[in-house]
Amino acid sequence: MKFVTIRDMKINGSKLIEGLKGEDAVITKYGKPVAVVLPIDEDSIEEFIIAHNPKLLAELSRAYVEYQEKGGTDLDTVKKELKRRRG
Repeated sequence: MKFVTIRDMKINGSKLIEGLKGEDAVITKYGKPVAVVLPIDEDSIEEFIIAHNPKLLAELSRAYVEYQEKGGTDLDTVKKELKRRRG
């Protein structure tokens, strides 16, 4: 893992990204971490976005709790509930 200052990233961003060669990088500002740059390719971008979507993760968590409390739901009921929520 490399550490890169935010100043270096601003000045030499493209060169720094190319130089990482698949490594993670921590971006720092005044010596404190402020961001992380991770390697990613076209095959994994969708999975990454879904996994880092707070609204989706919260909805999945609520759904899991509901499943544990009430048990499963048949497909027709799920479709009706989705239609109701979407308006």
